Formats: sequence, C-alpha cells, structure tokens
Amino acid sequence: MKRCCQRQTKCNLFILSVSFLLFHSALDLLQILHYGHKSSEGIASLGVLHGVTVFSCLLVPLLLKTFGLKKTMAISGILLLVYATSSSVPSHQVLLPSAILLGLITAPLWSAQCSYLTTLTYRSIENSKETAEQAVGRSVSLFESTTRTSRIFSGLAATFLLKHSNSTAAGNSTIIPECGATNCNPVSYSLLLPQITDNAQKFITIFSAACVLIGVLLLVSFLDDLKENSCGRCSTREALLDTVRLLMNRRLLLLLPLIVCTGIEQAFIVGDFAKVSLIS
Repeated sequence: MKRCCQRQTKCNLFILSVSFLLFHSALDLLQILHYGHKSSEGIASLGVLHGVTVFSCLLVPLLLKTFGLKKTMAISGILLLVYATSSSVPSHQVLLPSAILLGLITAPLWSAQCSYLTTLTYRSIENSKETAEQAVGRSVSLFESTTRTSRIFSGLAATFLLKHSNSTAAGNSTIIPECGATNCNPVSYSLLLPQITDNAQKFITIFSAACVLIGVLLLVSFLDDLKENSCGRCSTREALLDTVRLLMNRRLLLLLPLIVCTGIEQAFIVGDFAKVSLIS
C-alpha cells in the first residue's frame, strides 16, 4: 500500500511538472514572438497580462474554493490556449481581452499548483519517517528543475522555427554622434535587424498552442483530483480578508526586494533569449 501511494505521488508529480513545463515554454515562446515582432499590440497585451495578474491575487481564495485545484489549473490552461491562438491575430480587439482573461486566472494557476504540490507531498509522508520539510523540499526541487528548463526548450524551439520559416532581416540606418575634444561629427551606422515574418509568427503560434493543449490534456486525463483544498474550512469572505491582511505582514514585505530583483532578472533573461533566438 505504501509503495502504491509513493508510485502514485511520483506519477502525479511527473504529470504536473511536464504540464507546467509545456505551459512555461508556450508563454516564453509567445513573449519572444511579441518582443521580437515589436508590435504595439503584442507588447501591450503582455503589459495588460502582467498588470491584471497582480489584481488576480485577490481572486485566489474564491476561485480555488469554487473550482478546486485541478479544475483551476485546467481552466487556466484553456485560457492560455485562447491567448496563444489569439496571438495569430495581432489586433487590440483580440489580444487585449484574451490577455485580461489569462491575467485574471494566472495567480490562481500558480497558487493551485503550489497547493497541489504541497498537499500531494504531505499525503505521501503520512506513514513515513521523512519530515515534511524534507519531502516538500524534494518535491519542489524536482518540480522546479523540470519547469526551469522551459527557457532552454523555448529558446531552441524559437531558433528552429525562425530558421525554417524564411525569416528575413531588414536594414536600419542609425546616426550616432562621435564626439572628440573639439568636434562632434555624426556618423551613420547601418544595422541589420531580424524581422519575424507572418510565416514565422504562424509557426510559433501553432507550436505554442500545441504545447498548451498537450499540457491541458495531461492535467485533465492523468492528474489525480485532490478533493481537499486550502479554502475548504473557511468562507470565501474570510479567505479574501486573510489574503488582504497578508499584504501588511512584515515578513512578506521583507521579501519584496527579492521579488523585485527576481522580476528584473527574469525580464533581462527573456530579452536575452529573444535576441539570441532572433539573431541565431
């Protein structure tokens, strides 16, 4: 019975890790597409997506109590699929509504993933000598080591798709002043900038949508549904108020510099991957 429980836990952990690897890879590919294409619609949709995500943190208790962990992750994957498919139509009327919907479910998605991972790990050590800290640390390490490879996977996929979709390069003349001690003469430099063609955009969109679809199917078909959720013993109003009170927790406020630095680091990483994928 114990071996069966451990095997089931490992299977669920593997499915969860692979599904989120596909989700992360698809989102990274879409970011590379929008940043590389430099369209106002794509960049605006990413800004709206991240802005609405901040607000969606307040919706976590309500959505987790209403849908549960597995359904919340599945619904989030479906909305990510909608956003991926809408990226093939670069217009504000299509991209912005899909970005708002995805942003509203993004924080519940990460919260459901963390809650599922923690609950799954705690259930697996009920009759074990392993401490909760050790078990959770092991599960989180395995999960993160799998999902973090999405940067590599998405970068390689973007490079491959752009190379095989006849991407072109356009010239751009830039005038840069070169100043000495007594004079300042403008010098014209010709820069060769890669351009993402409509064909490349189509390939990246289809590939991203396929990744999300496979991830959703894995979650729905093979992931076990944990009936208990973190909000099951309190009302939605109490859970919402507790979430708001956490914003004033001094220990959480001390984490803000770390979160800001991590966000800046991720922004630079995405930008570097976009440049490398386009230039390679």
